Amino acid sequence: MTTTEPNLTYPLTQYVRETLVALAAQTTDEVCGFIRYAFANSQIVHPMENVSKSPARFFAMDDEEMVEYYKNHLPRSIGMYHSHPGGSLKPSPADIEHAPMFGRYFIVARGMVIEWDLSNRAKPVRVP
Repeated sequence: MTTTEPNLTYPLTQYVRETLVALAAQTTDEVCGFIRYAFANSQIVHPMENVSKSPARFFAMDDEEMVEYYKNHLPRSIGMYHSHPGGSLKPSPADIEHAPMFGRYFIVARGMVIEWDLSNRAKPVRVP
């Protein structure tokens, strides 16, 4: 691996974790977006607008905005995140059903950022 290739298994940086918690604390609606590498192993948060009709309970991203993100950033994408304003640290059935099939998956709740392995959608596993 060269210094310009991202390592997709690195833990999230403290800056990214603090940014995600701060974004979630600014609203009672679910926030959502992606985490990606800017260069080398420098991580940044890429927020997306929550276009759900019930944003306090669900999240949805604009399809065109997601396509644009993937076109520009997929090789450097770490994964996606969204918040649970109600405080649940676990992915809901709807979260699991609509989660992308690639990348890492993070839930922001109660001032924490929790990673989940959704490779077996019937039995999500919290990543230590």
